[in-house]
Amino acid sequence: MPGQSQTVEMISKNVMLGIVNLRESTRIRELDPIDINKLISIKGIVIRCSDVTPEMKSAFFRCVVCGTSEYKGVD
Repeated sequence: MPGQSQTVEMISKNVMLGIVNLRESTRIRELDPIDINKLISIKGIVIRCSDVTPEMKSAFFRCVVCGTSEYKGVD
């Protein structure tokens, strides 16, 4: 009802989802930045997996308009 506060309880559950028979599949070497935030299908075999290791340890940003700069460490 409008105007009344409502409490929403979040219940955490493990959900496993498998989507099959997508119309198109993409080769992993053909992925582009345009594919970000899309559901895509990739065919292949997992050979090995490992933790993600970030390539960037720190970043330096400078505004091209005002020249303000900022240094940030990346976790």
